[in-house]
Amino acid sequence: MAEKARLNQKIVSDDFPNHWGKFKPEFYEAQCKGKCAYCEVPISVSQPGDVEHFRPKARVQAMTRGNRDDRLGQPARHKRVGKEEPGYWCLGYEWKNYLLACTRCNSTWKSDQFPVDATRAVRSGQESREGALLINPFDEDPARHFEYSEVTGEIRERTPRGKACIDVYGLDRRSLDEQHLVKAAKLQRIFDQYLFALKNDNEPLRRSCLGNFLEECRPEQPFAGFARDIVQRNVKLTYEQLLRAEERGELDLG
Repeated sequence: MAEKARLNQKIVSDDFPNHWGKFKPEFYEAQCKGKCAYCEVPISVSQPGDVEHFRPKARVQAMTRGNRDDRLGQPARHKRVGKEEPGYWCLGYEWKNYLLACTRCNSTWKSDQFPVDATRAVRSGQESREGALLINPFDEDPARHFEYSEVTGEIRERTPRGKACIDVYGLDRRSLDEQHLVKAAKLQRIFDQYLFALKNDNEPLRRSCLGNFLEECRPEQPFAGFARDIVQRNVKLTYEQLLRAEERGELDLG
């Protein structure tokens, strides 16, 4: 009865004193040197980040998709819809429920959203049974859920979970497309050199290009997920294959 009464009680963010914010430097170091856990934008003075609750602590509520064209700072213009549900108050101070995220992904877009496929968990330990649609990139590799276009910079879903992440985190906002294109141009320059090396049987240049591809795909690099998808489709090598080639001494790392 006590647990049922607690679940029915109105819980607000003020019920949770912010003790996690002081550990932001630790999250910065632990999460690939300060990349947003969702969009992979580097956390910096100009792009501030938050220690975010992956499962919202006070309440859960869906939102409309909103405006994705944020290139000139346009507002998201999305609103809350549907019934407000109790949040994951039992995970309010659980380390496993914390992530470092940029302000746009966390505050502007995700907010209190957390869609699930099954019955929402009401106590710690039930999370694996609720069919969470959002992906925690530190619990599982999100790569199979997304694909990208090197022509437009756009992200596209491969799975329903990928679609949920794109919708909730705002991963298809135009500012990210433009940053993906900067990464794509860098990869294209390496690819042009790689093709030249193959055509001219230039083994040192080929090894150097493969080393450069690996560097762009490393987890500490911005938009590593984008780079891995593009490299795999154009060079026919996965990130794991590049790592194994590095272990065998087959790459030149400049």
